[in-house]
Amino acid sequence: MKKVIPFFILVIAGIMLLTGCATILGGRSNTLIVTTSTPDSVKVYLDGEFLGNGPAKFKLASRQIQHGSELVIKSAEHPDETYRILRKPNAVYVIADAVLGAIPLAVDYGTAQIYRPNPRKFEYNSSTDPKE
Repeated sequence: MKKVIPFFILVIAGIMLLTGCATILGGRSNTLIVTTSTPDSVKVYLDGEFLGNGPAKFKLASRQIQHGSELVIKSAEHPDETYRILRKPNAVYVIADAVLGAIPLAVDYGTAQIYRPNPRKFEYNSSTDPKE
């Protein structure tokens, strides 16, 4: 019994050191929010794949959004709007990992969980001239 307790303490400490903050706290999904300036319904596409009708919140797998992904918002009455999404390291996770040491930081960068989409909120402005 005396040998088992130090073993469990060592295992728990190892698990804590080998996981990063973004891996634990960030989850496996990202949310993109699409709003409109009018009640018009819009169609939302990510890299050519239809996500759904907006305005809405879209919960996507963290690896579905890549650096440079293109979000297109389409309306039947107004011109399309295109946005480029970048993946940037989340400062909160970087600081928390740095406090815990190099291993959690390396884990978060290695699993790409430290990256979050930027921007995450998109507003379709339908005040432009209608399509002809």
